[in-house]
Amino acid sequence: MKKREDGEDVSTLPDQEVLKKMPWYRPTSRAAPRNDPALESFIQACTTDFLNVNKRRRIKDNLTREQREALRSLRNLPVSHGVACRYADKSGVTVITDLECDDKKIVQELHDPHHYDILPSDPTESVISTVKAWSNKWTLKGEINEDIRVYIENIGDSHPGKCKPLVKTHKQKPFPIRLLLSGCGTPIQPLSKFVQLNIRHLTEHLPFQILDTKEFLRKIDEINNTFSPLPDSVCFATCDVVALYPNVNNDMGLPAVASLLREHPSQLGIRTDCVLEALDIALTNNTCVYSDETTSTYARPNRGTAMGPSHACDYVDIFMSELDKKLVSTCPVPLLSSLVPHHLQEQYRYLDWSRFRDDGFALLLDSEHIQPFTECLQSLHPPNIKWTVSH
Repeated sequence: MKKREDGEDVSTLPDQEVLKKMPWYRPTSRAAPRNDPALESFIQACTTDFLNVNKRRRIKDNLTREQREALRSLRNLPVSHGVACRYADKSGVTVITDLECDDKKIVQELHDPHHYDILPSDPTESVISTVKAWSNKWTLKGEINEDIRVYIENIGDSHPGKCKPLVKTHKQKPFPIRLLLSGCGTPIQPLSKFVQLNIRHLTEHLPFQILDTKEFLRKIDEINNTFSPLPDSVCFATCDVVALYPNVNNDMGLPAVASLLREHPSQLGIRTDCVLEALDIALTNNTCVYSDETTSTYARPNRGTAMGPSHACDYVDIFMSELDKKLVSTCPVPLLSSLVPHHLQEQYRYLDWSRFRDDGFALLLDSEHIQPFTECLQSLHPPNIKWTVSH
């Protein structure tokens, strides 16, 4: 019987399933079988030419002298002017920010006791011990194989996540920032990826979740085909969560993941309690460091989830799905499905509300419904989740 890494029989699976490559996949050290000698000689000659440094030639760019000088000046901005060139959120533009001002904003965010705990020293060794204890536990139970264990425990040279400010230029001036905690090179990076691979399929089972623009347009098309012509009084409501990631309630998010995994188990065959324990470690140990000219500040989120780790987006979507269901079931005003006969309303309930991460959209039957609809949104999960609503 032919099996893949998670133990599943692959003899009857489609080719794309058999060839799916996981992060912990380790290629064989055995040489590929040889075939046609002429072909092998050609490949060997090409390989020699590609790898021989003496046969390489430097490819010149087509930049002008002025363009090179401009790029050099841009690269040296932190040293020459004390500023940085950064990408702005939700746009293709860049902004110039003052490094001293960035330092103050980031340190201020890290010292917010509602979101972060300041740590006395580098917590990396403690986090590594926690991750390895989890790995050893579930390896002994036979839940994760040796390849997964090696992948997750390959964190000997890891470090706390780096803090970066994300400038929100679509907000009102002075532009606020959101703190990004880079997951690269941290002790929980492999564990976070492991969690993400075990829960990513769950987002397909969230009735009000929009996965991409194409799906949203398809949903709009279905609304037009089902309810057209809409009453003239209908108005559009666009909704946005204020600072979603750090305000996620893990006391609601973890049970929501557990409930969905019981209905739709991990596609890797990993037990639900194993995934949940890994998720809890990833949420509570995503430590970070920020260093300015004089000090290094170590911090750990004490609520929500950081923006940056692999598991964050899927986890946030699952948490928000709980609020989606609550909104549609408790909304005090009639939603779109009320336009069809009562026996068909449940069938079209998923058209009442659409959400992509922290952005929601609904068609309300009258502009007078905006106020009670907004009040219902704000009551879904106070005081953590707050919404702004436009119509």
